[in-house]
Amino acid sequence: MSGKLIKYRIYCETDSKWEFVWREENQSQPTTCPVDTNHNINSSSVAIVDERSELKVQIQEEKITTGGHFRLEDYTFTCLGNQTTFFEFSIPTPSSVLSYKLVVQPNMGGDEFGGIVGPDTIIGAIGSPVGTSDTTFTVTNTVIENAFLGASCNLFDGTNTDEVGFIIGIDSENSTITVQNTPSNTYSPLTPTYVRIGVKMANDIKLPYLPNGGYMEVGQSKIGASHLPANTITRVRYKNNTSETKECHVLYEYLY
Repeated sequence: MSGKLIKYRIYCETDSKWEFVWREENQSQPTTCPVDTNHNINSSSVAIVDERSELKVQIQEEKITTGGHFRLEDYTFTCLGNQTTFFEFSIPTPSSVLSYKLVVQPNMGGDEFGGIVGPDTIIGAIGSPVGTSDTTFTVTNTVIENAFLGASCNLFDGTNTDEVGFIIGIDSENSTITVQNTPSNTYSPLTPTYVRIGVKMANDIKLPYLPNGGYMEVGQSKIGASHLPANTITRVRYKNNTSETKECHVLYEYLY
């Protein structure tokens, strides 16, 4: 059973830029643009730029020892009124997460906050067509090897994307996974259609009304730290439910 993924580079003539796509080693090299299959590509430009025999984004108890140095980062971003804002950050070295904190101002009550670590990480592809009524579907070997219960999952075919909720079942014998929600689009394994996952640290929490302000903290009650590889992206989502522009602060405590 192979767990090898190959990253290809392909030049999109429509967008006049390089695009990148992961495929399993037993799949042929890409022949279409991974962003939009209707785009024109330079077929002679296809080249392998990276290979990985194992790919994991699972947050786990620290197994890789850091230098034990403590650091606190303050990531600040502006959230316009009645809009949803996404903000991403990462650490350039391996780190062990101690906690995430959102500074909750008195005017933030009723807004929504969410966060995901390692969003849209490709772990493989579907192995058979997926319809709009399907929550269980066949997947490739690398999905079975790298998926885990509770992972936030989406399907992506280069044009359409559907969030299908958390992975709630993994059947290695039949090479299938089960997710919470059905997709809105149909997907073909010939496109290909990728299975992408991430680890949700906050699942769109509605913020409380705190007259004197306060914090919403993730990880405070956890014993130990969670290891993250270097440059792992954390994506924060803030939905501002009022017309007032707000400045948001995410405090990130970690060891490096």
